[in-house]
Amino acid sequence: SSEEPPVSSEPPASSEAPANPNPFPAGTVLRYGESGDAIVTLQNRMRELGFYYKNPPSGTYDDDTKRGIEDFKWRMKILNEQQSIDSESVDDETLNKLFASDAPVRN
Repeated sequence: SSEEPPVSSEPPASSEAPANPNPFPAGTVLRYGESGDAIVTLQNRMRELGFYYKNPPSGTYDDDTKRGIEDFKWRMKILNEQQSIDSESVDDETLNKLFASDAPVRN
């Protein structure tokens, strides 16, 4: 029988946090110059994908973070209303794509 196992809404039992979904609450916007745990989470994910290189992360949305976000948004074609890339903020659309299991990895 090729029945699918039932889908559970329980988190996986493993100690590894899933890379997806986006761990931030809906409506989160992270901005250039901000610092804190949310930025560390952002930078750790960016590092996993190759868009940020500092280890440990700085914890501040700094120029290195801004460059990585610009590259990621360019690759994902995430444009603002002016059809340009805003590297100074990260919203739901970007966070959802960044934390997706099929997010691009920069080689």
